[in-house]
Amino acid sequence: MEIPCKLLPSSTSELIPAPTDVIPPTITGAVFVSASEVSGMLWGPGELNPYLQFQAIPPKEKIASSILVFDGRFEMPLASAITHENKADEFFQHNELELALSEARVAVALAPKSVGAQVALGNALLHLKRDDEARRAFQTALSLAQTVYPEFQKRWVERLQTILTRLSAP
Repeated sequence: MEIPCKLLPSSTSELIPAPTDVIPPTITGAVFVSASEVSGMLWGPGELNPYLQFQAIPPKEKIASSILVFDGRFEMPLASAITHENKADEFFQHNELELALSEARVAVALAPKSVGAQVALGNALLHLKRDDEARRAFQTALSLAQTVYPEFQKRWVERLQTILTRLSAP
């Protein structure tokens, strides 16, 4: 029996490539989330965790002590933005750059303080040869990585500095 659902982004999504379901920024109904995803242990604290709101809500049910079930209406712009970033990456892989740019712009609109969303935007712009706009997106991403829980975003800093150095070279 197949249960109709959309997969939420997980902190291990990068490790297990799969087609991306884009989720809406607002979800109504049952939401199943692993306790480790809710904890933020893998995403990082505060606004880095797309499931932060679930830390303050008692689950309706628990499955096998690790899957938390919530029911209601949930604003999930960061989780939605992550799915748009993933969709942008899929389009990018297939050289569909305008579609990648469109998805990246949606991700930034949903989560303007997301390093990943800004990087997706920068990548799309860079490959569309819109270097000045790409530089701005990468600079925004670097600034965010250095100021929003920087201890959890170190992996971005060196990569972004390298990209910006290449963009500044004549």
